[in-house]
Amino acid sequence: MIDKKFAGFSSRDLVYSTVNGLDILVTVLTPDILRERPPSQYPVLVHWHGGGFITGNRLYAPWWPDWFLEFAISHNAIILSPDYRLLPEANGTDVFDDVVAFSNWMHDELPLIADRESWHASPDLDRVAAIGASSGGNLAVQMALLPSRKIHVKAVISVCAPLEYIGNGTLVPQGPRRILGACPPPPRQAEALIRDYIRAIKPGTVRLGGDPADMWPMLLSIVQQAWLPRMLGHEENSRFDMTKVLDKVESIPPVWISHSEQDSIIPVKCSTDFAKAVEMKFPDSPMLLNVKPGDHMWTDALSMNEPWVREGCQFIDQFWV
Repeated sequence: MIDKKFAGFSSRDLVYSTVNGLDILVTVLTPDILRERPPSQYPVLVHWHGGGFITGNRLYAPWWPDWFLEFAISHNAIILSPDYRLLPEANGTDVFDDVVAFSNWMHDELPLIADRESWHASPDLDRVAAIGASSGGNLAVQMALLPSRKIHVKAVISVCAPLEYIGNGTLVPQGPRRILGACPPPPRQAEALIRDYIRAIKPGTVRLGGDPADMWPMLLSIVQQAWLPRMLGHEENSRFDMTKVLDKVESIPPVWISHSEQDSIIPVKCSTDFAKAVEMKFPDSPMLLNVKPGDHMWTDALSMNEPWVREGCQFIDQFWV
């Protein structure tokens, strides 16, 4: 059953890809108020969930910012929230392939489905914005910068995201430290936890979600021991270093970047360095950067009444709707 946080929306689940016999779903959230309006097309927000590429799922309500749902309803926007394959069962190439598969499905199949089923409110693919927090922020930018852009993303919102290579000294193994107020297992225990988990994975296993509480010790261990670049395959594939991706594209849509100054999972420089790279490569591309006090994902409980959040939403409005 869908969480009460999504009250005010109706939902439908659709399959956008199938891997090893397992369907990968996207949930379509449509504001209930649109039932009272004439049949029409409405703007689209694509929401990529966070969780360090390791945990979470498309409808894990605690990680949906309150202001984002307010923002969607205020614009009569249809939300598309896809799942994607998770580490360590998957690797970076798998995750990227899911972003491509979703983008292609959204362009090629979604309009046909909406037409065939006579949706009262159907998606306007000429008005698409992408949003994500933490790992989801990386995927939102990924979608906007795909080499073959079937979907023209008109604006991007990235919150506390790893937008640059998170190895190379940015995240390195450390002794016991506090991450989001909690102490990970000691380094040796953390390393053993990771290796034991990986050894137990059966070939071909696909994992799309689960209770983040169950994976939390694993996530903290991976962050502390700096395993994430290895799991994503950074050495073989720089696709997740968005500063390098900028060198391969001709444009970037307007982007609103926010990050917490005391982020204990993704260092703030992952956003500020990306913002500097955008300014250098695309000096005329609109961008808004907010760095505010707080820890990782500190925006979740904020509303659109927060002045800087309202400013960011107004910034996106200029280019999206």
